[in-house]
Amino acid sequence: MSIPRSLFERTCIRRHAKLMGNSEGWKIQYKTTKFHAFVDTKDNWLMLPRSQRISRTLLSFIISISFGHNALFSLPCHAFEQIDKTHHLLSEELEGIGAKGLTMGLGVSQDQALDILIRAPELRHISASMLKSRFDTLTSLMTSSTAALPAHHNDLLNKVTASSSDRTINVNKETVELVLKQPKLLTASSQDLYVRFKALAVLLKIPQTKVPELVQRQPGLATHSPATMSARLHGLQGLLQLKEVEKIVVSEPGLLTFQHEELAQRFQGFNSAFGWR
Repeated sequence: MSIPRSLFERTCIRRHAKLMGNSEGWKIQYKTTKFHAFVDTKDNWLMLPRSQRISRTLLSFIISISFGHNALFSLPCHAFEQIDKTHHLLSEELEGIGAKGLTMGLGVSQDQALDILIRAPELRHISASMLKSRFDTLTSLMTSSTAALPAHHNDLLNKVTASSSDRTINVNKETVELVLKQPKLLTASSQDLYVRFKALAVLLKIPQTKVPELVQRQPGLATHSPATMSARLHGLQGLLQLKEVEKIVVSEPGLLTFQHEELAQRFQGFNSAFGWR
């Protein structure tokens, strides 16, 4: 099935504009066949970069939650056949993709779930119950003043369950917004999340009560292992030629979101611009 060019030229993606940018770019990218193109009978469009390595099941899932099960389907650059209009996804597939955990457990909309899955495709392999557990752990860490690291994972899950029941099952709105800003927060296990929050306090020499504030400002701080964050901190010390850079990082936490090579290039460009050595 080919997509009518006239239909393409007069159609704009409104519901998913945040994924792709301005409409002028879509026409150019379509002509160079860099995008998968999806269209339904109501002239709704969804474009996905070809660089996204996503499974056939996930492609079907994206269509179903975006346009309904009667969506028309076309991939200009691939040999996929048209998905049947009566195609339905099994509940087990939805569970494996993680959509159930995102829409039901986290309380996000279908559009938000799509956005999260595109930016963190790893989540499609995580069960709904595991996603909910990680979300509750993140909520506990962001709201607790003393998030001590449990000795065993079972103790951790018990603590998360207890804290959830104490404050009712309602999903924490601030945590949802945090996940929408940085979906990769949920790619870490509950145990890893606790370790990362504790490590940030140790590395930056701040009370653990201050860590949630930093993560709120820069969610990427909690998406890397303690070893990675430690290496970046030491790299920053070398670039600035300072032994103590913790206060600088607390003031500008985004400094630790760059890889050492990228940060070094930025410093070199900055020095060149001002004629410094």
